Order: sequence, then structure tokens, then C-alpha cells
Amino acid sequence: MQGRAPLPQPAIAGKPSLFLQRLEIARQCVACAFGEPLGAEMVRLGWAVATSDAFMAHETEVQAQRRGIWQGDFVRPADWRAAQDRPVSALAAPDSWSKRT
Repeated sequence: MQGRAPLPQPAIAGKPSLFLQRLEIARQCVACAFGEPLGAEMVRLGWAVATSDAFMAHETEVQAQRRGIWQGDFVRPADWRAAQDRPVSALAAPDSWSKRT
């Protein structure tokens, strides 16, 4: 299994973030439990879409076998969002919502 570089650890008052330390430990445990990254395992089982070329072979295989999300008609989230006719105001950041009159 190829390891990834640890997450950057921003210092707060000279100490690394405890949250980021725990997040890194959890990520390593998940990778160890499956023998590969959790995202790859989810794609391989058909419950996620590939977000990198490294997982595309898994996705192609489960699509052909019609497993998981590929059992029926499935539209990738990015394709669905692109097809929606949304006004520009719907794309505004939440901060701007309170400024509407």
C-alpha cells in the first residue's frame, strides 16, 4: 500500500491541531482496514463515483456489472447540477442571503 504524506498540521499557539492529528490517524486506520483508501473501496463496491483516474478502472468494472449506484439510471452529481436551470441568485454564497431585502 502506498502511503500518502500526512495532512498539514497548522500550529495553534505553537501546537499542532488536535483535530488534524485525529483526522490523520482515522484516515490511516481506514486505509489499513481495507488495504487501500476508503474512496477506492467505495468505488470498487459501486457506492461512489471515481474522482481520480486511479479509480476509473474500478468504476468501469462495477458499471458493467450494474452494482451499487449503477443498478439503475444514475446521473453523476456534477452532470445533474449542470443540467439544472438555476437563477444566478441560487448560486450566491450563504453570507449574501442575509443581505437580501
